[in-house]
Amino acid sequence: MRYLLNLPLAGALFMAGMYFHLAVVAAPRGGDAGVGMAFAMFFSTLLWGMLFAITLAGCVTNGGFDWLSIGRIAGFAVVLAAFALICLLLFVPFENVTDRQQNVGILPTWTNYLVLFGAPLILAGYTGWLINAPLGLRDDTGIRYAALGSLAALALLAAAIHVTEAAGWERKQATESAAQQQAKDAQTQKLRGVLDTLRDSDPLAAWGDFAQSRELRQVEAVFYEVLRRIAARSTLEADLAAALASRDTHQIAVTWWLFQWSPFEPSAALDGPMRASIAGFADQVLGAAVALPSDAERAQYIERNLAPYLGDMFIATKRMAWFAGVDLRDDVKTLQRRIEQASPASQAARSFPDSFAQFSAEIDYYLAKRPKQP
Repeated sequence: MRYLLNLPLAGALFMAGMYFHLAVVAAPRGGDAGVGMAFAMFFSTLLWGMLFAITLAGCVTNGGFDWLSIGRIAGFAVVLAAFALICLLLFVPFENVTDRQQNVGILPTWTNYLVLFGAPLILAGYTGWLINAPLGLRDDTGIRYAALGSLAALALLAAAIHVTEAAGWERKQATESAAQQQAKDAQTQKLRGVLDTLRDSDPLAAWGDFAQSRELRQVEAVFYEVLRRIAARSTLEADLAAALASRDTHQIAVTWWLFQWSPFEPSAALDGPMRASIAGFADQVLGAAVALPSDAERAQYIERNLAPYLGDMFIATKRMAWFAGVDLRDDVKTLQRRIEQASPASQAARSFPDSFAQFSAEIDYYLAKRPKQP
C-alpha cells in the first residue's frame, strides 16, 4: 500500500515542474495573461504543498520516520511542523523568483533558485526513497543524514536570504526616502524662489494662480504661507471687489476659491461685488452656452465651464453670510433658474435643487449663529 504514496508524490512533482516552467522558463506576460499566470503559479504552489503534506503523512503512517523514536502520532506532528517551517523559509526566495526581481540582499540571485528548487527536490528524493526502497535499506543512515544535512544547509541559506533581504529592503527604503526628501526639499526651494519673486503690489490674480498650482498644493508649508500672504495684503478687500466685479470668469473663479482657502474675513463691503460675480459668471458662461445648437452641447459646455466652480461659489456665499451677515440666496436662486433655462438636461440643473436646499439651510444657520455685532 505504501507504493500508492507515489501518486501524491508524482502530483507534487508535477506541480513543482509547472511552477518552475511558469516562473523560470515561460516569458513574462502582462495584462489579463499576466494575472492568469500569477494565479496558475499560486495554485500550483498550493497544490504542491497539499500533495507533499499528504505524502509525508503517508510516510509517517508507514513507518518511514520511526527513527525519530517518539511514536507515530508525535512523529506526524514533528514532520509536518518541519515541513511547514521549510515552506516558511522558502517564502522570500519564492517571492523573488515569482516576481523575477533582483534580490536586494547581498547574496546573489541564484541562491534564491537554489533554495526554492533544491529543498523540494531533496524532500522529493528522500520521501521517494522512504516509499520505494526495500525495507532493509529504507533506514540507511547515510542517505538519511545526507538528506537532512542538505536540507539543513539549504534552510540556513534560506534564513540568510531572509536576513539579508530584510536588511537590503531597509537600505533601499532609506535610500528612496532620502531621495524623496531631497526632491521635496528641491521642490520647496523652487517654490520659495517663485514666492520671493512675487510682490504685494502684484495683481491678486497672479497670487491666486500661484496658490492654485498643483505643485504648490503638494508643499503645504509654502502653500499656507502663500495664503497667509494673500490674506495680509493691505489692498485685499479692494482687490477682491475688483476681481469679483470684473466679469472675467477666470478672475471670479480664483477669487471664489480664495474665499475658501485664504484666512481672511470678508466684510459687507463685498456684498455688491459678490452679487455681480454670480451674475457676471452666469452671463459669460450661460450666454455662450445658449448660443450652441443642441442641448447636449449646452449641457457639456455648462459642465465644463460652470459646474466645477459652483462648489467654491457656495462656500464663498456661506462665508459672506457668516462673517458679514450677507444673504445671497436670491442671487444663487436666480443662477439656478438661468441654468435650468439654458440646459434643463444638464447635471448642474438636475443637482442644483438639492444643493440649494442644503445651502439655504446652512445660510439660515449661519445668519442665526453668527457673532453679534456690538
